[in-house]
Amino acid sequence: MNLPRSGEVIRSLKGKAIGEKGRDQTFRTRRPRLGLELEVDLDDTRVPILEQGQDLMEKGDPVTYSLENAIEIEHVIRRVGES
Repeated sequence: MNLPRSGEVIRSLKGKAIGEKGRDQTFRTRRPRLGLELEVDLDDTRVPILEQGQDLMEKGDPVTYSLENAIEIEHVIRRVGES
């Protein structure tokens, strides 16, 4: 995968969202917590881009930024693969 704006090359990128299921006082289902995880495989020289990505995720995108008032959101970017 090539990220054209920055010229970064990523060998693989896998993402998932995991929602915790709960109930409120009236037994309605709600999602009090959401975990967003990205697994990225890239060269050693490109590791600093993971820190930039983590910062961007924590600032929120249009969807997660709106949800953060109602749902606790955990952001994780993990480096995988061979270096």
